[in-house]
Amino acid sequence: MKLFFIMISLCAEMLLAETSTSSAQIILGVFDQSKKIDFETRIAPILQAEIQGCSDCVVKNYSSYDAQGNFIMDEAFAHQLELSSQEATVIFVNFNEKVSQANQVLVEALKKAQAAGRLVVFAAGQPTENKNSAPLSQTIAGQVPKALIIGELGEKDRLLGASYFGPEMLTALRPPKDQIGRGVAPAIFAGRLTKFFRKKTDWVKYLFERKLANKKIWLDLSDCFKN
Repeated sequence: MKLFFIMISLCAEMLLAETSTSSAQIILGVFDQSKKIDFETRIAPILQAEIQGCSDCVVKNYSSYDAQGNFIMDEAFAHQLELSSQEATVIFVNFNEKVSQANQVLVEALKKAQAAGRLVVFAAGQPTENKNSAPLSQTIAGQVPKALIIGELGEKDRLLGASYFGPEMLTALRPPKDQIGRGVAPAIFAGRLTKFFRKKTDWVKYLFERKLANKKIWLDLSDCFKN
């Protein structure tokens, strides 16, 4: 009888553990350089639309803002980086810029997050006004090994003008016609990846193998994610 109760107890613990694992949230953690209001009205709805149908997927904005809602890199930002590496399943950095001393904290934090098993998605991005483009190897995205770097295509399926470029880019996507040129393609990818996250155990290896095997210049969403 004692053995029977021990077996029942073990089975109950296993079932509880399995339930806990299966119900764990998949958090899409976002760092977005635009103003808070711009993120909430332009990017957040796209991310929410992409994870629709995934009951355990959540979007969480880890960006730091000043009192006017402008994105800032300060002590609070460093704390948010650390928090995202602990909580988020997918970390989406919706900007890119040339490497500098000021953004090294971001590079190092993302490397640690990757080592801890987090997926890192970067927008390939474009330089700010009056600044020249550059190879991705000179940007923060290019400093994070195995980051999934996503560019954006215009109507003629060419990269948007002055985009950062290089073989480190996984692919570039053309968003819906009414969204072309607004920089939303990486957000579409990040949301879709979050929704499909449980379907693969090694997304980085899978996606880069798809890139090598595909004869098209750019993978599209259907090449990356299949129902």
